[in-house]
Amino acid sequence: RYTGTTTRMFHVAGSVSFSGGANDTFTLMFAKNGTVVTTSTVAMRKMGTGGDVGTTAIHGVIELATNEYVEVFFANTTDTDDPTVHSLNSFAQGM
Repeated sequence: RYTGTTTRMFHVAGSVSFSGGANDTFTLMFAKNGTVVTTSTVAMRKMGTGGDVGTTAIHGVIELATNEYVEVFFANTTDTDDPTVHSLNSFAQGM
């Protein structure tokens, strides 16, 4: 959540390690206030066998006004399995 008073552009980045079902392909993206930022939908990760832990990174440039927020969304494009997140590191740097 951005608590500043001036609307600004932010470089938002994250790295994630997660597992899912065998051969599942996940797409990761940032969302602003619950709405996907389509320009950040760049990270795809295909899992090997079930339980494999994979990693990926995502980046985006997002404009935020006071009290707007950013989330990380996952989409399984091949199945209905949910991912299990093992670690997540993210930051937003005002530009």
